[in-house]
Amino acid sequence: MDYDERQASAYGGLSLEGSTFEISLLPAIRAMGDLRGKLVLDFGAGTGRTARALRVHGARFVVAVDINQNMLRAATKYPGVGYVQVGRTLPLADGTLDTALCANVLSEFSSLDAMKTACREIWRVLKPASSFVIVVPNPESVDCEYVSYAYIDAVSPERGSQITCLLKGPEPSFVKDYYWLTDDYIGVLESAGFELNEVLAPKADHGGGWLDETRMAPDLVMRATRSAPKHVDYSAPSVAAEPRSGGSESDNGTVRHR
Repeated sequence: MDYDERQASAYGGLSLEGSTFEISLLPAIRAMGDLRGKLVLDFGAGTGRTARALRVHGARFVVAVDINQNMLRAATKYPGVGYVQVGRTLPLADGTLDTALCANVLSEFSSLDAMKTACREIWRVLKPASSFVIVVPNPESVDCEYVSYAYIDAVSPERGSQITCLLKGPEPSFVKDYYWLTDDYIGVLESAGFELNEVLAPKADHGGGWLDETRMAPDLVMRATRSAPKHVDYSAPSVAAEPRSGGSESDNGTVRHR
């Protein structure tokens, strides 16, 4: 999405602590393993909220990339975080990074082909057997009301359709997402050369002024491992993204893929 200055400012004003986003981000960072001494990619860094959290949790250095100049202009400078504006490719050599996180970004891609291209580029810059964790909207949550946001026109959305999200921060703003299913995201990861390890559906603990966060997980957290490419030509690196469908949630917040 092409965020204008007002939307970038709205994102920059959102606090992570006590927000709906924190519910999935902290489990996502834990899923990345021990970050101490690691060189980490934050793909779709926006205004740097996730990159700063990665540093707090031990990352040696975070390469925080985003396609949108307005978002990076609104990003907060932070020690050990390097912000880089990118296009379709990442300005990094093959096998450079120890691990990568992509939080609340892939739902902005309008096609699965674009999503696959982005994930293939992330695959390229990761070291062999590195972890790649993504945070994506729970497709069953689009009719929920959360503390930090709500989808306002997502009544029985069709796969790949555009939906509008109201951000409820100090500067309320509307952003556009695309509705993808669990299997869409899993298919993208696998086609890009990643092996899916687990899918989590974190919820908030009861209390604390939450709305639907305790009832329905706002996001899914998927952890994958960089494996050998399968029927994919990686000789021409590029960047972009797309998702698939399905999955059921167990009592402990883990989604069992059907």
